[in-house]
Amino acid sequence: MTIILFTIVCISLVILAAMSERPVSWARRLKRVRAGSAQSEWIAPEDVLKRVRGDYMESVHWLQDTAITQSGRERASRYLTGEMLSQFTEQVAFRDESQPLFEGVLRAGHTVQVHHFAETGDVCLVIDSQSQRRLATYTTTSHERLHTQDMGQATLVYQMVYDRQDDRWKVASFIQKLPAGWVLRDSTKPTWIEIHGDLHQTAGRDA
Repeated sequence: MTIILFTIVCISLVILAAMSERPVSWARRLKRVRAGSAQSEWIAPEDVLKRVRGDYMESVHWLQDTAITQSGRERASRYLTGEMLSQFTEQVAFRDESQPLFEGVLRAGHTVQVHHFAETGDVCLVIDSQSQRRLATYTTTSHERLHTQDMGQATLVYQMVYDRQDDRWKVASFIQKLPAGWVLRDSTKPTWIEIHGDLHQTAGRDA
């Protein structure tokens, strides 16, 4: 019986390893744009871009809801991975220990672009241009909103990683806040930002 169980475990590990090494289905559909220039990048088909944007916004809404009610925190690994998941776990532990009286929740209008895919197709960048940003402060006991502060506009860049096991894109890390005055152009036209070549080396799965 022990030998059978050991064999099953080994087979499962081999299957998981093969799945993690197998390219994603859209990897062959990536297109190289501006090849040979400093602004070259891999871009995925529209159906993949739509999926990334949808999973990203679902993560944003989950974070907002969790900040107010503190419910659903156990689902963090569905939306976050890598550095972002580690930071969220640390923040939850700190909050439980410190028991704050107030909680801030940032809401905004989001215009999301997806760029700079890794050649493997399972890592990319999300450029989130946020307008009408409002920071609402709630009490942690009654969840009553006390006041709202105007936070202006901002454009933030995040790294997304595709999780094969969960079949969804997850927020992996915060990359940078783009300088003030950076303007998001028509989403149907390329928008270029400077990206360091080793960016995708930090991608990973949650433990």
